[in-house]
Amino acid sequence: MSLTELLVASIVLMIVLTAASALYVSATKAMSMAGALNANTANASNGMNEVVRVIRAGTSNPVENLPLDAPAFLEAKPESVILYSYVTSDPAVPRPVMTHFYLNAQRQLVEDRWVATSQSGYWSFPSPTPGASGYRVPDSTRILTTAVPTPQGTAADLFTYYGDVRGTETTRLAAARNDVPAASLERIVAVQVTLTTQQSLTNSSSPVTLTNLVGIPNLNALESIS
Repeated sequence: MSLTELLVASIVLMIVLTAASALYVSATKAMSMAGALNANTANASNGMNEVVRVIRAGTSNPVENLPLDAPAFLEAKPESVILYSYVTSDPAVPRPVMTHFYLNAQRQLVEDRWVATSQSGYWSFPSPTPGASGYRVPDSTRILTTAVPTPQGTAADLFTYYGDVRGTETTRLAAARNDVPAASLERIVAVQVTLTTQQSLTNSSSPVTLTNLVGIPNLNALESIS
C-alpha cells in the first residue's frame, strides 16, 4: 500500500468515525430529552390529579355556635392553598380533611393533610400554621412532584382563584402574584391550577405544563359544573 492510499484510507476512516460519533451523540441526546419529557409528564399528571381531586371536593365547614359555616378555603395564595375537603379513604365513615398544598424549599409540590375530629356533632381541625396555638403536625405528608419553576413574566401562578366556575377575568379574586384577601375567601368557587414540572431547580430539560380549571360543586349549587 502506497503512502497516498494510506492517507486516503485514513481520511475516509476519520470521516466515517466523525459521522458515527455525531449520530451517537444525537441519539443519546434525543433519548435523554425523551426520558426527561416522560418523567416530567408523569410528575405533572400525578400532581395535577391529586390537586384537582381535593379541590373539586372542597366544602365549607359548620362551626358550633356560629350562624355561618367556615369558608372552604383557609388560605388562597399564588403558590399555597389550604382548604376543607370531603376526600376520604374510608367511604363507610366519611369525614372532611384539611389539606395544604404548597412548594417547599426545593420547589417540590407538597401535600399536608389533617383528618377531622368529631366534637359535639361538628367536625373540628387544628391550626395548620406551625407555631400557632392549636397547631398539630399533619397526619400525613407527601411530595407530589419534582421541581416547579418560578413563573416568569405573564406566566400564570400555580393557583388562580375565581368567583365563578367559568374562570372569567372579571371574577378573578386576586391579581397575579397576590394573595386572596381573607374577606374574599368565601367567594372562591373555582381554582385554576397551572402546574409546570422539571427535573430539578438546575435541570430545566423538557419542562411540562398542565392547566386545569377546577369547579367546586359544593360551593356553587346554582352553576352547572362539567
